[in-house]
Amino acid sequence: MNRWAITLVIMLAVLASFVWMLARRSAWPTTAAQPSTSNPSVAVQVALTAPTAGATLILPTSLAPTVYPPPTLTPGSSRTRLPTSLPPPTRTPEATDTPLPPTPPAASNDIIAIQEVILRAYHLRAVAARTFDTSQFHTVYTNDPQTRLVPEYEAFVQATAVPLVGPRMPVVASPPGALDYFRAYFAYGQLGAERLQQRQRGTPVSAREGPVGPGPRDDPISAPPSLDFKGIWVFDARAEAVVDSPSVLERYYLVKTPDGWRISRQDVLKAHF
Repeated sequence: MNRWAITLVIMLAVLASFVWMLARRSAWPTTAAQPSTSNPSVAVQVALTAPTAGATLILPTSLAPTVYPPPTLTPGSSRTRLPTSLPPPTRTPEATDTPLPPTPPAASNDIIAIQEVILRAYHLRAVAARTFDTSQFHTVYTNDPQTRLVPEYEAFVQATAVPLVGPRMPVVASPPGALDYFRAYFAYGQLGAERLQQRQRGTPVSAREGPVGPGPRDDPISAPPSLDFKGIWVFDARAEAVVDSPSVLERYYLVKTPDGWRISRQDVLKAHF
């Protein structure tokens, strides 16, 4: 008997054994398990129909399929449109859940004064971008110890600007505020413009020792600036305003000082590119 005949005999024997086991299993009696009275956790049972013999198979709850509640739809997983309105003011730099009152009437003296100081700040920044003159920034900005800047702005003033342009600036508050930040920002820009001119004249200038460029802007200033005041909220001596310009959507934080309203923080909400 050759090797192929032996292999065929072995396969037939395995097949016959498998058929015999199936026949014996279908002849087994099926009994229903009795619920346990000593363990309430497995007393509940689930009946399943066995498709082969029509018998009923009883499984404990621990083996039964788990039924989960339907998922809760959210705006991200349903057809509900997401809100497109602006986020509400935070009242302070830290977000809160406190409900805020509606925008006061536009005729309010505080509303008019806040609009004027924001418009003036916009104009003074435009002038500084072309001349680096920050001598009037104190008329629109202030260092308010209760209104901290974002960490990136504080780090720029303390770790980047002050070591390089500290002598060009008045004494910086601790922690630095909005007035310090904008003074430092344009002083740093002036240093970069001066070093760019040195390089253009042929003097070696290393970017590792300070900024190099860009130069001042030379385009004309648009007057008056095109600002859209989305909302102004006044809370006694503090206020917030959401303002849209052709370049950015910003939130302003203001504080009322003896000299009038001053900007204590200015955050970009969205850039228009």
